[in-house]
Amino acid sequence: MKIGIIGSDSSHVIAFTREILNCGSNIGHKIAAVYPYYSPQIASSMKQHHIIMERFLKEFPIPIADSLEELNDRCDAYLLLSMFSPDRKKIWEQLKGFGKPVFIDKPLSLSTEEAHQYFMDSKEGRTPLMSSSALRYANFIQRFQNEYSPDEIVELELEGPLDFAPHYPGYFWYGIHLVEMMQGIMKTLPVSISVKKSGQGELVECIMVDGKKAVIKGIQEGKSVYRITAKTKNEAFPVIWESDPQESMYSGLIQEILSFFKTGRNPIPIEETLSIIHVIERINRCRDNSQRAL
Repeated sequence: MKIGIIGSDSSHVIAFTREILNCGSNIGHKIAAVYPYYSPQIASSMKQHHIIMERFLKEFPIPIADSLEELNDRCDAYLLLSMFSPDRKKIWEQLKGFGKPVFIDKPLSLSTEEAHQYFMDSKEGRTPLMSSSALRYANFIQRFQNEYSPDEIVELELEGPLDFAPHYPGYFWYGIHLVEMMQGIMKTLPVSISVKKSGQGELVECIMVDGKKAVIKGIQEGKSVYRITAKTKNEAFPVIWESDPQESMYSGLIQEILSFFKTGRNPIPIEETLSIIHVIERINRCRDNSQRAL
């Protein structure tokens, strides 16, 4: 499987390439070429482009494609990793006609309506599409889900870093990791959401359809690991699971992407991907309005 990378302004370009070279070559995958793509109208994108491409060219002997058409001639599947969502949509308009599997880095879109259109395009153009946060497939998340089913969880708290960035409204930047963790574990939608400031950042309290509570604890001050604290039906005390700084945060996601490229089957239900974007929109409205979002 020959993979083409699109994008040159995200650290994931280097991180994903390393992971694929570490594991992909053992199962017949390789990076065939990279199409450098960034947003020249955004200063941070242009700056990152120069930094990342300098590092990339020093580290990897991988050809550079001068156009999407040239990249298409060289590859069987795409990693769309450019940083800014509106510009990724322009690239997708071309990719959707090629009929080859496409992974789009999180967030797929900044609105549920546009995300739905992506999947409509995917179906109409027979172009398999997948999008995910790396946290969904982090080792500690996978181990937790193997140990506990959604039915066993009474209450859930998710903790992790919460940074914000221009051009990405509210929780569409770092917050999406915590929301995707919540949706991936709970498998149901909140009926109510409230947001309030905490000593170190923000607390998002979600009451789910089945009455269970999930709390997102975003840390803005100091360093923070990703952590799950869960109350379960069968244990007297909460269980705590944490990310391991020594483990790659990307290896699980890359394995899933490579499998997706081979089969063309998205491992994440479309409804779940749409629900993540929908929940983030609701959280952002709640933050903006400083009131409960019903």
